[in-house]
Parts: sequence; structure tokens; C-alpha cells
Amino acid sequence: MNRFCRKIVYIPLCALLMVSCGSKDDNTVADQRTAIETFLTNAFGEEGYDKIDKVYRVAIEREGNYNRSKRLEKGDIARFYFAGYEFTTRRVEPAFFSNVGWIIEELREAGLTDIYWDKDIYETKLGEGKVIRGIEKGIEGCREGDSVRVFLTTDLAFGSYYISNLDPYSAVEYVIWLEEVEKQ
Repeated sequence: MNRFCRKIVYIPLCALLMVSCGSKDDNTVADQRTAIETFLTNAFGEEGYDKIDKVYRVAIEREGNYNRSKRLEKGDIARFYFAGYEFTTRRVEPAFFSNVGWIIEELREAGLTDIYWDKDIYETKLGEGKVIRGIEKGIEGCREGDSVRVFLTTDLAFGSYYISNLDPYSAVEYVIWLEEVEKQ
């Protein structure tokens, strides 16, 4: 096939693929937002969760003197433990990633490789982009000692990437235990 004929065949095919992928992603995110909002409203009521710039957050518990706890803001260092799950309306899947020892043991028993996982507390400077955008938005404003559930659509999580046993374009839920806030 000559070069001109290939262009006639490949250019429209590539354009069709790009258009179909874009619309799938747009629909996927909208469907995930609807599913998350429906789940949260049914589970916690209209006032039982926060929506912060397309990130959904539910407070689990607060430890210590809450009024005196340090609030996490951009530029501060956050130290936390976490467990990431594929979002479903019921929790049956194992975590796809965690730094919590007993969760890592469960994942090992389920056959997942954890050689890249670390049981140490995770540390990041908020705003530097070292964690996915949804996590940063989800923990900003939390106080030292907070435990939260953060729900993210694929555009604020991993998009088209495979992560551990998580399929591409998946909505996710993180459980985050914010152990320490170091003010900067």
C-alpha cells in the first residue's frame, strides 16, 4: 500500500479512536460522580460528606484535642497511613495499595506482589504534586489526628493507568489516617 493510501485509511481511523476515547472518559467520570454522590447520600445523608473541588470526603474519626490540632494547608508536611480501594457501593475487593502493615499482609496472602510497597508512614509536602491530585485535595484542611475516606473519580486518580490490581479508568476510595502535620 502506498504512503497516500495509508494516510487515507489511518488518519480517519485515528480520529475516530480519539473521539470515541474522549467521550468514553467524559461519560465515565460523570457516571462515577453520580455513583459516588448516590452512595454517599444514601450512606451518610446530604450533610454527611464534604465535596471539595470534585473530591468527596467523609470524616471517620478525630483523635486528640481537635480544637488545638494543626490544620493541614498547602506547603505543610503531611505524614499519614493509607489504604486505596476500587470504589464500589460495597467493600469486597482487597486494597490495591497501602502502607498499613496488616493490610499489606492480607494483600500478600491474596497473591499480590508488594515489593514496591513500604510500611513506613508516608510523607509529602502538600502542593508539591508527589501524590495524586485527589489525595492532596482530599486531605487539605484536615487536622492532625483525622481519619477520612476520600472518594475520587478516575480523572483525579489514575486515569488510564493500571495500578496493582486496579483497572484503568476506575474510581477509587482511600482511607487516610493523618498522623502528623508539620507546619511550614
